[in-house]
Amino acid sequence: MIAQETDCGNGLDDDNDGYIDCGDSDCYDETTCESAFSCTNTLYQVISATLFK
Repeated sequence: MIAQETDCGNGLDDDNDGYIDCGDSDCYDETTCESAFSCTNTLYQVISATLFK
């Protein structure tokens, strides 16, 4: 069985994969993570008016 993030809003890395809450791919479809910029530890960069993740 593969560990999965169990609570996408508790500020913890529940499955110990190095990603917390909305930064974990397990939480991408959760309503608490609808906005790409809310509660994420993903880095973004704009190059020539294009957003890169």
